[in-house]
Amino acid sequence: ADWGGEARALIGRADVERRLAHALSAQRSAARAGAIYTVLRETKNANLARRTLDEVTTNYPDDNEEQREAIRTEALQLEQAGDLPGEAMVVLRLAALEHNVGRPAQAREAYNRAIGLLRSEQQQAAGLVRALTGLGDLERGVERTDAAATAYASARTLAQQLNDPAADADRKSTRLNS
Repeated sequence: ADWGGEARALIGRADVERRLAHALSAQRSAARAGAIYTVLRETKNANLARRTLDEVTTNYPDDNEEQREAIRTEALQLEQAGDLPGEAMVVLRLAALEHNVGRPAQAREAYNRAIGLLRSEQQQAAGLVRALTGLGDLERGVERTDAAATAYASARTLAQQLNDPAADADRKSTRLNS
């Protein structure tokens, strides 16, 4: 019944796991402590848990670090070449990787970067739909339903503007069900 005590123990456990280079276990412990502190509305301790999680996430490579580095290098090359649509598609690969390995903050950052790149290129609406849908999936997965609904609605609007047959069918079925 002492959630605060459990959260403190989880922060201590995360620190020990971090020192033993058990990055995934440390991430789980810090994330759970953060969730507990958030529910308890203990902002100071929630920030401590978030800093612990960030330290583990950013300072200890996981099995995907080599793939991340290859994607970042490719994105940098495309950026330097001025190929914004190509860079955006590569950044979407990074976002999907981060999403799949359970790093929502990094995935959100990559999705938003890709969205920004695609918005600057008007003819890239299909890629923007893909980026917005991916962001919606991420936000739904971490139970940020308002953010997910916003991303999905934006993606749906863009798809309808592209005269996408699936979007037209969805729009018609929505009208019939209303």
